[in-house]
Formats: sequence, C-alpha cells, structure tokens
Amino acid sequence: MPVPSGEGRIERQLGTFQDRVVKEMRLAGVTNITEGNVFLDIYLPEYNRMFARTAAQKADFHRPVVHKRVLDRVLAIKTPMHFG
Repeated sequence: MPVPSGEGRIERQLGTFQDRVVKEMRLAGVTNITEGNVFLDIYLPEYNRMFARTAAQKADFHRPVVHKRVLDRVLAIKTPMHFG
C-alpha cells in the first residue's frame, strides 16, 4: 500500500519545534513564558514564510455538512459543569 506523501510531515514539524525552536529561544536569551511568547510572535511568521507551500490544486475537497446535529454528537463531548 503506498504511503501518503503527508505521512510524517507533522512529526517532522514537531521534531523541529522540540529541537530547533528550543535552541533558538536559548540563543535569544528567553528565560520565561512572557519572553517566549514575544519570541514566538516574531519567530513563527518567519518560520511559516520559509516552509509555506502553495496547494497543488485549488479545488476545495471538503464535503458539505449534511446534518450538523450528527457532527455535534460525533466531534464533541459535552459535559455539564456544576458549581456549588
């Protein structure tokens, strides 16, 4: 069975974030969450520009939602919250 071309793509991206981004943050002197968020506001747009690719086809392959109620049941677990 052929392997989809996208297989492993997210794993590679997560590997980059676990490895490269941590090193970049260290080099930038990031020492806390606030500094990390500021760093990511600058880093992520540049990262996205470097690795963004135009879709091979412009067609929209999403299927129309036939019954929204079915999606609500399948895609969400709703738990009532009780306070008191």
